[in-house]
Amino acid sequence: MSALNDKHLVTGVDHVAFPTFDPAATVRFYRDTLGFPVVHSICAAGWGPDDHPDFIHFFFDIGHSDRLAFFYYFGLEKPDVSQGKGDVHARFGADTPDWFVRSRHLALHVNSQEHLLEYRRRLDASEWPVEMQIQHETIESIYTHDPNGYMVEVTRALRPVTAQEDLDASLTIDALVDIAGPGASMDALLLRKAELIAARAERWQREQDAAGAARPSGLAGSSSGPAESPAGAELAEAPEGPALAEAPEGPALAEVPEGPARS
Repeated sequence: MSALNDKHLVTGVDHVAFPTFDPAATVRFYRDTLGFPVVHSICAAGWGPDDHPDFIHFFFDIGHSDRLAFFYYFGLEKPDVSQGKGDVHARFGADTPDWFVRSRHLALHVNSQEHLLEYRRRLDASEWPVEMQIQHETIESIYTHDPNGYMVEVTRALRPVTAQEDLDASLTIDALVDIAGPGASMDALLLRKAELIAARAERWQREQDAAGAARPSGLAGSSSGPAESPAGAELAEAPEGPALAEAPEGPALAEVPEGPARS
């Protein structure tokens, strides 16, 4: 058996790539407005099958060796984006809800409110001003659309995510996997989540008891955090669903229409 079995070996995002029909505006937005340097480009002539156009593949550094890339295909006609909603990559019918169209977006992380507001300043002074600034459960974000119609978010953490929230996220996804399909609902998700909490509570209690017994005697019962109370009880008191419902993203997003410069 390999020593690498079951190891998490990925260290991050190498790059995310999108097509563009306006490379000049794309460079103005990411390099000249946001300050992301161009770090790599590929000039591909005669690549692929006979009907494949020549193209440029260019990359911006978005921090921590992560890169955002675009393809520009020479001679490829821009699709008609005057009808419907979305971006140059994906169009949706005019009756598609805004919150669905805008669920596909790129989020970039910064470390402080000062840095977030600096990006707001840069955007507000550009062709692509900030369209909204929102505080979610654990993050604060600003949003705009780039020249290709892609929604771009810059976000900062309002507080660290706790171990209890990590556990809650795992439970939520386990429950979602179990109930996803025709007829699935939030009620069904929360019911399944409660069943999983009940089924796992005894094991969590045993693990906490074992952790408590392993502590030096002077520290027993003195620490705060997950070890003080069963994880199931904490999660049951504050389920994830209602907290999310207090600040729904959809209506806030729908308040700001895409301007012509972002079509």
